[in-house]
Amino acid sequence: MIKISVVTPSLNKEKYIERCITSVREQGDKIFEHVIIDGLSSDRTHDIVKANDYNRIKWFSEKDKSQSDALNKGFERAEGDIILWLNADDYLAPNVIDALWVNLNNCNWDVLYGDLEIVDENGTRTAYQRSLPYRKNYLLRMGGYIPSPGCFFRKATTFNAGLRFKTELRYVMDWEYFLQCSQRELRFKNVSKLISAFRMYEGNITSESHHRARERRKVQSMYGLYTPENWIGILNMWLQYYLVRIFYKIEMNFFHQ
Repeated sequence: MIKISVVTPSLNKEKYIERCITSVREQGDKIFEHVIIDGLSSDRTHDIVKANDYNRIKWFSEKDKSQSDALNKGFERAEGDIILWLNADDYLAPNVIDALWVNLNNCNWDVLYGDLEIVDENGTRTAYQRSLPYRKNYLLRMGGYIPSPGCFFRKATTFNAGLRFKTELRYVMDWEYFLQCSQRELRFKNVSKLISAFRMYEGNITSESHHRARERRKVQSMYGLYTPENWIGILNMWLQYYLVRIFYKIEMNFFHQ
C-alpha cells in the first residue's frame, strides 16, 4: 500500500495550525505521517502541536532560510511514497484521501492536483478555483495556475530525482517547482475534486501581489519568456500572455459548465 506523507511548513501560525492538523487527522489511517517543519516560531505554535494527540505528527523546529528551505527539509525527511503539501494556515477537505484513493494508487502521474477553495482568515469561502488540465504553455505564461496547497508529488520522480525548491524565491517557489517538473516532462494529472482550502488574508505571502508579480517576471525571464533587452520580445510576451488568458477562460468554461 502507498504511504502518504503530509508536509507542512510553519512559522508563527498559532491561529490556524490546529485546524490544519485536525483536517489531516480526520483523513484516517491512509495518512502515514504529518511532517511539520517549523522555523522556530515565537508564538504558541509549539505548545498547540505538542498538546495535540495525533500520534502521526513528526515535529521539527529549527532555523531555516525561507519557506522553500522548510519545504526542502520536509520533502527530504518525509518517508512516504507520495508527498502532500499543506501549509499551516490551510486545511484539507473532509474525506478527500478516500475520494482520491484510486487516483493516488495509480502510477500514471507524478504531480496530482485538484480544485481549491479560497477562504478568509475565519474559514469563510470567498472563491472557488476549479482545476484545469495541465498545459505546458499555460504553466509558463499564466504565472502558476496549478494550486500548490493540497498538491500531491510522487517523491521518486520529483525530490528524489533532484528537484528542489529554490530558496531565493519567496513568492513563486511553488510555480517554479512546477516548471522544473514540466522541464523534466513529468506527468501532471488534475482531478475535478475539492482537495483543500487555501486561506487568503492580509499578511500571508500570497496576498503581497506586487512583489509576487515582480518575482514572477524574474522566473519567466529565467525560463526564456521575458527578454527586457528586446522590445519586440516584450510585446510578443504580453500578446501571448493575454491570448493565453483568453483561452484559459474559454477552457475553464468548457470543462466546468
